[in-house]
Amino acid sequence: VPFLVLQRGGKTLETVSGSDAAKVRAAVERHAGSGNAGKPGIPPLLEATPQTNGSATATIDLSSYAPKELDPKTAPQHTSGQPDKEELNERLAKLVKAAPVMLFMKGTPSSPQCGFSRQLVSILREKQVKY
Repeated sequence: VPFLVLQRGGKTLETVSGSDAAKVRAAVERHAGSGNAGKPGIPPLLEATPQTNGSATATIDLSSYAPKELDPKTAPQHTSGQPDKEELNERLAKLVKAAPVMLFMKGTPSSPQCGFSRQLVSILREKQVKY
């Protein structure tokens, strides 16, 4: 379950639990104005409609596809043993300190895999927040 913590100057301004993008947007809008004098607020949601190029799109059957040895790796290699709790906490601490805002999301910033991640990336980019 996504959990968002909005902070400024080390103080927690607000927290939002869950994947309701409207709640996240409202929370960011409430706090985005302070300290951003002269900058416009967050724009309204964009409406998107699928477009077709006039031809029928063919579906490709990928049920028999299996990655080949030379294909790029898409996930980290698994080890036989689980990392100990201390090692995991140390790794998480390094990740959280790597940027002013750490976003754990589905997909990547250039290709979010859900609506919540897509809207959060959009908000962070618009506000020019390093993450």
